[in-house]
Amino acid sequence: FQRTGAGTTARPRTGPRPMTAVRGAGYTSSSRQVTFDPLNMGTNGRGPAPPLESVKEDTPEEKIKVAEQKIMQLIESSAEAALDNDVRVALERAREASSRERVLIRLQEHAGLSESHNVDLTFGVLFNLALQYTSNEMYTEAIATYQAITRNRMFPNSARLKVNMGNIYVKIGQLSQ
Repeated sequence: FQRTGAGTTARPRTGPRPMTAVRGAGYTSSSRQVTFDPLNMGTNGRGPAPPLESVKEDTPEEKIKVAEQKIMQLIESSAEAALDNDVRVALERAREASSRERVLIRLQEHAGLSESHNVDLTFGVLFNLALQYTSNEMYTEAIATYQAITRNRMFPNSARLKVNMGNIYVKIGQLSQ
């Protein structure tokens, strides 16, 4: 069967293409029952290579990343405890997150990475702490924390928290504030 057309004129006529490969791809019909081993791992008795060792570098960046993750876990567990009406545990975890965040800032300054400070993490820690102070009826500490947030220019839209401060002043009966 010879095809004629536009695609066959450029190819020299050497005959039809073969229907099978020149040699089999690893198949033998003998009764040796050799298992398929393309990487020759079973012939020399060495077995597979050991797994690669994980490189544990204690770089300051890694320490900072792990500390940030731990602080976020503390904030989340504090919020979960507050949701379960366990306000004491929520306050303890919020305080723990706040102290770890201060340690993180010192670690960043010591490593010379203070420009990579996570402002959102600091805001989250302080805001959660203020909320937990409020839920534990520690109003003076809550107001002080809210004031620390609103006075800091790094936090955008922090003036909205003055509503929370106003709610606290209403609760304690100081409407003039």
